[in-house]
Formats: sequence, structure tokens, C-alpha cells
Amino acid sequence: MKKISLIIASVMVAIAFAMPASAQLRIGPKVGICVNELHFNKSLGSSDNRTGFTGGVMLDGRIPLLGFAFDASLMYVRRDAGKEVHNDYIAIPVNLKYRFGFPVISRIVVPFLTTGPEWAYMVDHSKIELGKENKSNFSWNFGLGVELLSHVQVAASYGLGLSKTYESGEVNGKNRFWTVTAAYLF
Repeated sequence: MKKISLIIASVMVAIAFAMPASAQLRIGPKVGICVNELHFNKSLGSSDNRTGFTGGVMLDGRIPLLGFAFDASLMYVRRDAGKEVHNDYIAIPVNLKYRFGFPVISRIVVPFLTTGPEWAYMVDHSKIELGKENKSNFSWNFGLGVELLSHVQVAASYGLGLSKTYESGEVNGKNRFWTVTAAYLF
């Protein structure tokens, strides 16, 4: 898993350095909600969907004329896993975007699709007797959204947890989550 993460990060950095000088970079605050479910590989009960929150800062870059863009964020995320059970993370999602530019309405609304990895490091958690808690998580995000008036981005994404959040013998749990966010870019 670490080799795959290193390869993906290397490719993302190479793409960022290969971007033309005319690429447009913008930055701004990003806030939203996160609906999390702790998914176990064996029947251990249900964590149900629990609502948390997220907030941070986002960097958005566009490559003119190609329709491609990227975004990277530094986010504080609270993922609830049950009654009085939560995990707080510093998350770094990095997404590749495809923007659908329609000449007539592109100054008003631009829809986009996103996909990319997310690294999350646990900074706080509630104690539960479930087994070993992993301090870092890796997931892959898939999403869609719209950019309004060239400054506001509203997006929804699904994060598919690829690394184990909890481990206890043969039982392990992974985060699966929906995130809905809004960002204002300068």
C-alpha cells in the first residue's frame, strides 16, 4: 500500500510541475459535512451513517483549453462512528478534475467530475475497545460538482476507504464516507 501511495503522489507532483506557466491557481476556504459509516469485513454490528463536519483551505488549479484541473486541500475532518464515538483527522485530498466547459454558460456555471487519493492522519479520537486503531488512513475519492460565478464550488464526493481504520484479529473496519462541501476561491 505504501508503494502505491508513493507512486500516486509522485505522479501527482510530476503533473503539477509539468503544468504550463499559464495555469490559473486560486485559493480559498472550504467547509462541509461528512457522513461516515465504519464498514467491517465481518458482522460486528452496525455503525450506521453518522454526520460529522469538515473545514479547511483549498488550492485549485486549471489548465486552460484542456478542460483538466486539480485541487488539493488541507482539511480538519470529524468522522463519527457511533454514539459518542468519533475520529478527528487532518486530511489531504488531491483530486484531478475534468471541467465541462460550455461556451454560452461557462461564466455562470461549470460542472465537473473529480477523482483522487486522500491521506488522513488521526489527531484525536474517542476511546473504544475495538482493537488497534490505525493513526493514518488512505482512501480514494470520486465526486462531482459545479462552479458558480467563477468563485464558488459546491461538490459531493464518495470516499472509499482502502486502509484499515480498526483491526482486531480477523475483524477490521474501514471508513466509507460521503462529503458535501462548498468553497469560495479567490
